[in-house]
Amino acid sequence: MALFTYKAMTSAGVMTEGTLDAAGRQAALKALEGDGLMPIDLIEGKGGATRVGGSSGDSYAGRKVASKDLETFTRLLSSLLSAGLPLSRALVILVKETANPVAKAKWREIHDQVIDGISLADAMAR
Repeated sequence: MALFTYKAMTSAGVMTEGTLDAAGRQAALKALEGDGLMPIDLIEGKGGATRVGGSSGDSYAGRKVASKDLETFTRLLSSLLSAGLPLSRALVILVKETANPVAKAKWREIHDQVIDGISLADAMAR
């Protein structure tokens, strides 16, 4: 069992924080969802940190992506998906190819949230 620290949102939109013991990251996510919480950030206490969504701890967290970068992201994502690439692979490519560090951090956040089961639309809305 590992100790996880989390930030989550209730169905009423209230942010909550706490800790929980779980066998792994997926078990912790299921436990939070079972309690009616939407995980925003999940950090494993033992053996290093594992982030799920939220800020990645870098200096770019909280900064906005320029509309030009967002336009480029959506256009390239559309092209990659039209070419038949899986969504997760397309997002990895976009993270690697962007030069703007603020955009790179945001695309990485979106990728991590999608991998953890959040829809692309919800990840981008956050």
